[in-house]
Amino acid sequence: MSRIRPSVFVQLLLAVGMVAGLSAACGGRQGDSPTSPPPALTRSIAQLPAQGSQPILQLNPADPQNPQGALDTSASLVHAEVRLIGDNNADGTVSFADVNGLVATFGQSVDGSTVKQAHDFNGDGEVNFADVNLLVAAFGTSVTEIRRYQYQADFDPATAPLLGSYPLSDVIDSAAQPTQSGYLPIAVPVDLSAPAHEEVFLAAGEVAGTPFVDPADPVPILISGGGGGGSQLNFNIQVVETQGEIGGTAGVSLKEVDGRPAMTYYFLNENNPPDQAVEVHFAINTQPDGSGSWQIGSIFASDSVGGTTSLAIVDGRPAVSFFDGSNRTTLMYAINRQADGQGQWDVVTVAPPNQEIAGMVSELTVVGGKPAICYRIGQEEFRVAVSTTTDGLGSWNISTVTTGAGQAGSDLCSIAEVQGKPAVAYTKNGQVFFALNSQSDGTGSWQTQEVTQTIEAGGSIKLYVVDNKPAVIYTKALGVGLVYAYSSQSDGLGSWDLVLADESDGFTFPSGLDMTVVDNKPVVSFFGGGTQDNQLVKGIKLARATQANGQGSWLAQMVDTDDTIASPFSSIAVINGKIAIAYHTLTDSKVKFAIQE
Repeated sequence: MSRIRPSVFVQLLLAVGMVAGLSAACGGRQGDSPTSPPPALTRSIAQLPAQGSQPILQLNPADPQNPQGALDTSASLVHAEVRLIGDNNADGTVSFADVNGLVATFGQSVDGSTVKQAHDFNGDGEVNFADVNLLVAAFGTSVTEIRRYQYQADFDPATAPLLGSYPLSDVIDSAAQPTQSGYLPIAVPVDLSAPAHEEVFLAAGEVAGTPFVDPADPVPILISGGGGGGSQLNFNIQVVETQGEIGGTAGVSLKEVDGRPAMTYYFLNENNPPDQAVEVHFAINTQPDGSGSWQIGSIFASDSVGGTTSLAIVDGRPAVSFFDGSNRTTLMYAINRQADGQGQWDVVTVAPPNQEIAGMVSELTVVGGKPAICYRIGQEEFRVAVSTTTDGLGSWNISTVTTGAGQAGSDLCSIAEVQGKPAVAYTKNGQVFFALNSQSDGTGSWQTQEVTQTIEAGGSIKLYVVDNKPAVIYTKALGVGLVYAYSSQSDGLGSWDLVLADESDGFTFPSGLDMTVVDNKPVVSFFGGGTQDNQLVKGIKLARATQANGQGSWLAQMVDTDDTIASPFSSIAVINGKIAIAYHTLTDSKVKFAIQE
């Protein structure tokens, strides 16, 4: 668990809430009570005063017990000493009691005295008229509560999620030793359960009964960091397979199998006869953390396969959907006879040959304990196949979700189980739709809901259930970023809220996305661009939301900036509690694997 960063505290508290021209505003006269809140007390943190002015709230940099705000991980509290300018007796209010204390030390040097330090508001080492003017400007001001917000890179309390508010009396640290320095010891709750959290604590109060701070205009006190140890995660990266050449897009799909990372993908084996040159491979690591070797075997071989593979755990065993192009257009399904995927693969045809391209992009999941696949028939329609057996080796019920899918190559689908029934998210002519079947076996009717009402989707899409509600991540049109859509209802048939999860850097367009959930919050992998060491880079990127509904900040970072990466597909999964991503490099044809350290 990390401690609060001193440099952040110092910079924040010296920059925010500075009082500019208070002496001039108050006329420099003693005893004048302001008739309205001084301007600095209502200053937004987005409008910081000039450097060199005096902050309204101060953090004690010399607190011997809790320097710069100590994080108590056992009690989930952050301890600090703060003071309101003018409040030299640390009761939370600037009043006549503070005036009396100031008069007693007026004209004296601090000389290390904590009592005098409490009256030296501007820190010049003297108790003089400058301190009197500051007290007059703040007279009648009181801190009434401490508010806790979720931190964002461009923090704005008007939009940042409010995590909690606490009356000042509830956060006074009664266990702290009393001081005579004018600083008030506080202990404010923090959330240490988040995988990587940062929280902002702000003070709200009033001037002579009139609130000087509202949720859109608070005064920052401090920032705490903890949880998973910051916003950036470190990853171990390795190459899974280097022999031969990966065919086409490789279509990598990653899952946890038998407690270990495993994946499927296409592989071009030039040593095979031409009619079996393209294989569907299954690779599983020998170690739960992915640090071992990879055991690689072939599931299926043909003269033409491509598009995507989709790996899932079905009936306790690894299973995969894929496309066989040798028989024109055949959607295939295979399941291993062992939990670790090291047994024989049983392969069946799900959708018979069709004159249109079927299943070039398919996705496999489990609905009601039975395998289910969504796929596209040519350019005209999306279909869902649900097996009648738990292992997928029996017959399949096939239904049409929508016809007239739209533009060639631009529309995709994703499937998930929603309330025990098959649900599909798909793009159609630039719009995003959600559809839910009325029956668990997919034989009922499909009810469709618009996710977007404008043409803004540009390709990749993924459906997932986040905190018991359907969520969709998709590529925004023209590659300007990723959009996260979250349903207002658990069945997905109500309204959807849209949030920009990651904005395009103008250097690369995001693609190849996939989504999983960590601590009930969405985590997305994709091919995109960013800045690293002040340079524009491209590669595999990760974006993590701080809330299930996608509101608030998204923590984005580059995972692998290999120049050969240009993957139209990535696959993300949680492997033994760690975020892991599988992908491939287009120019040198390697399947790669990255796992959180």
